[in-house]
This record gives sequence, structure tokens and C-alpha cells, in this order.
Amino acid sequence: MIRATLAVSTARLPPVAPLYRLDPDEFPVVLHVLQDLLGVQTPDDFRAWADGPLQALLPHGMMIAGMAAIEAPAVLIRKVIVENWPLSYFELLRQPDGSFQSPIMARWHQGNTPQLYDPAVSDDVARGLWSDVFFDYHLGNIAAHGLRDLSGTHTTYFNFSQIPEKLSARHGYLLDLLTPHMHVALTRALLMVDVFGGGAPPVQLTGREQVILYWMREGKTNWEIAHICQRSEHTIKNQIEALFRKLQVSNRTQATSKVSAMGIRLAHPDAATSPLTK
Repeated sequence: MIRATLAVSTARLPPVAPLYRLDPDEFPVVLHVLQDLLGVQTPDDFRAWADGPLQALLPHGMMIAGMAAIEAPAVLIRKVIVENWPLSYFELLRQPDGSFQSPIMARWHQGNTPQLYDPAVSDDVARGLWSDVFFDYHLGNIAAHGLRDLSGTHTTYFNFSQIPEKLSARHGYLLDLLTPHMHVALTRALLMVDVFGGGAPPVQLTGREQVILYWMREGKTNWEIAHICQRSEHTIKNQIEALFRKLQVSNRTQATSKVSAMGIRLAHPDAATSPLTK
């Protein structure tokens, strides 16, 4: 399980625009999407629906759909289904106390309304480690929403990223329209999903993590790696600590040795993207 903190910063996400009305020619598309959602029974079904019928209505490149228990002031992420979204994203943002840092989820929890985030329009949210991970994973435009149960102790949450079109009131309206139906289908599909973090999936390293590991092996300090990667020293420190947790090691020597034993080849980063290579 991962704890997602609900503390909200002073940074505000752009509000969802006023009520949107579907064009009449969109009605058959919506009906088709909802009918296909009725047939979702498994995690693969949900992914196929998101990557198939839903694309005609809400095009996206990545998706997280999950269930969490609300234990204020945190949320415990219990089960997730992802589409083109590496699980290492969660590891990078996991805090020392086990909480999961996401300003968009925190903002949704506060207002319980669809959240639309376009980094080209509103960059006040994208700061610190979350900002680095956001851009490293090329998340792009995000539309997110969720639905709590009657007791208020559990919630489902849906995050669609890499939306190729300009975010508008239409996206907020579609999330309001689809989320109750996605909630029911996801609840069925998650019956076949293990509690998140309960297993031991193979370690997968992102390109950024491999770059950091390469320079760690070369004996570079945190400051030097930060300069090479054009990140703050604090960010690099957090990413190295996240790497240690992911690899289940406690120091740099153990990390590089374990990666070598796993057969992962740490190639020299492209000099064109590394301002400091010596």
C-alpha cells in the first residue's frame, strides 16, 4: 500500500469551466462507450476499454485507475490498474513516511471536482520532485476525477494523462459523466488485482534512474549528478533514496552491484544531454 498525503499547497489548479453540453452527434459515441463499459469484468477488460472505445471520447496516452482507503490526513492506495503508466512513478514520489505526493490528487480531495492540468497554462502546481517526475515521464495534459463511497472511507480515482488536445470544459463534463460508471466497472475489475505493493514485481528502471545509477557508479557526488542532469541537489538526493527503496539496498555500492547482477547495462549517457561528462 502507498499513503497519499492530502495536504494541499497554496498553489491552485485551474478551475473546471462552466457546465458543458454535448453536441447531439456525440450522444451515440457516449452511449457506445458506456455500453462497452458494462462488459468490463477484469483488469485487461478495463485496459482494453480505456485504450479502445474511450479513446474516441477522451483520447489519452496514459491512465491510472485505482482504489484507496481514506485515513485522514492521508490516502492509502490499495489497488491500481495502469495503462502505459510505469509503476516506478509511485516509487519515485513515495516519501520516507510512506506517503505519496500528488498535488493533483490533493486538490481533487479538497474540492471533489474534476481536475484539469495543462503545464503550458498553469505551471504553479509543477514544482519540486513532483515537477521533475511529471516532465521526466512526459505526462502532458492531465484530467482526473474520483468517486467516494457513501461512508466516505474509500474512493476510486481516475487519472488520464498525455491528452493531446487543449483541455476545456468538455473534459471536466466528460469526467463528471463517466466517473460513476467507471467506478462500478473498476470495482468489478479490481477484485482480481492484488493489493498494491504487496507483491515483488521485477524491477524496472526509467531512463533517468539509469543515468543517475551510471554517474553513481562513476563516483559522482549528488551535486555533480544534479549539475549533469540539470536538477537540484535536493531532487537528486530524493531520487537516489527512491532508487535505494526500489532496489532494496542501503548504499550506492549495493545499488550498482545489484543492477549489474540483474544484467542491466548502464551505458554512457548521451553527451548532448549531459552538460557535465567529466
